[in-house]
Amino acid sequence: MAFLLAAAFLPCFQPCRTMYPNIVLRPLTHRILLGLGTIVVISAITYLAQPSIGTTASALSLVIGVLLVGASQGLVAGLVAATTAFLCFNFFMADPILTLRLANGEDLAPLIAFNVTALIAGVLAGKLRDRAAAAERATAWSKLLIEAGNEVQALISPQEVDKRLREMASRRLGLAMEFALPDSTGELSPTASSQALTVWASRNAERSFASTSLIMDGVAGPMGVLTATGDWRRFDDFLPSFATLAAVALERSILSERVGEVRALEQSEQIKSALLSSVSHDFRTPLAAISASASSLIEFEHQITAEQKSLFLATILSECTRLDNYASNLLELSKLEGDEALRMQVLVVNDVVGSVLALPYIRNADRQIRVAVSADVLVRTNTTLFELTLLNILGNAINFSDPGSRIKIEARNRQDILELSIRDEGHGLASVELPRIFDKFYRGTQAHRSSTGSGLGLAIAKGFVAASGGSIDASLPGIGDRGLTITMRLPAVPADIKLV
Repeated sequence: MAFLLAAAFLPCFQPCRTMYPNIVLRPLTHRILLGLGTIVVISAITYLAQPSIGTTASALSLVIGVLLVGASQGLVAGLVAATTAFLCFNFFMADPILTLRLANGEDLAPLIAFNVTALIAGVLAGKLRDRAAAAERATAWSKLLIEAGNEVQALISPQEVDKRLREMASRRLGLAMEFALPDSTGELSPTASSQALTVWASRNAERSFASTSLIMDGVAGPMGVLTATGDWRRFDDFLPSFATLAAVALERSILSERVGEVRALEQSEQIKSALLSSVSHDFRTPLAAISASASSLIEFEHQITAEQKSLFLATILSECTRLDNYASNLLELSKLEGDEALRMQVLVVNDVVGSVLALPYIRNADRQIRVAVSADVLVRTNTTLFELTLLNILGNAINFSDPGSRIKIEARNRQDILELSIRDEGHGLASVELPRIFDKFYRGTQAHRSSTGSGLGLAIAKGFVAASGGSIDASLPGIGDRGLTITMRLPAVPADIKLV
């Protein structure tokens, strides 16, 4: 009966779990007190029941109690319970009762047997419990490390890794963690705690009542200092592994950032090289034409006819327009890439198209340009960039088509979307080139046959349309079975809106 009461009573003393289950038992003092309480309760019950169950049954009840304490509270609590059970058995159950003295020498052997049995039971049960608890903690630590590794492996920046690890430490361990990382000079920030600064200087862990600080060793060496504040002693065996995980995660994120910076720098250098090459080539051609026309006007002023003079002046004007177009492309591209806010206006599309067609470069081109844009089609966009985009697309259609070929400009509203298309009857391009024609400095196979163009025109168009909240694409063919079609889609404006 005493055993059954103890078995029913003991679960009340089961160790309380921490915020993270199956990791840490209650402190040793609590476990010892629980064991003592269990033995005292069993002793009281067996003392009262001894007249009915006898001394042997009472002794077995205490041995079982010691076994239960050792199995549930660990080795130390089991040894204390065994000693307490021996004293209780001697005082309450062995004759003479209520005294620690023995009635005669014959009572010594049962007492020693009981003590040895209780000690063996307590030691074996306690060791088994301690080993089971250690295995339980090790499994829980492993699961937590795997979980933390999975959570941070997809993070890119050190700031994200730092935030996620601190959240996990607070949520799963109840600890406040700080990660102090060195700067480019290899020194921690002066704002780091004095304990962290000491650890970084000595490379040895420092512990205080409230916190502990230790080095985070990564693959390439020390990455910084981890400081855990709270009841860190319960996790003393786990924190070095957590620090190593944090070091590797932070090291990987820092390397990822540096790789990204290197790639961005390489891309920037490639763009600069392409820009210099393109500018030097594309600016040289119109400058040569301007120089030749101007020198001819000066050198042969009295020998050339009025018609020839007009031709030279038209050439100078046309090439100056081309130079201005190149300069505008470069300027507007830098604005678009710099995320500069565009100044928007409501424009009549037909008026903008007419102003572009009136430019000498377009007007003097030997092309059949037909416009199908009604006067009530409006768009809210940036005037300069809209005109420049139309000029770039028309310029491409002229440059890569034969004299006398057709170009068609159409615009219509489709469900609050302005769809403006420019079709040409030019040389076109291969279908595999379509996805790349809006890339900066890309010039298709047909473009390489011409000395004109910098490869920026359609890149400007794409940046402008994106900044205006629209889209742009290219398709084959243009007019008939030849050429190319460029289609812009921009947010339309109701025809009755007030122009500004």
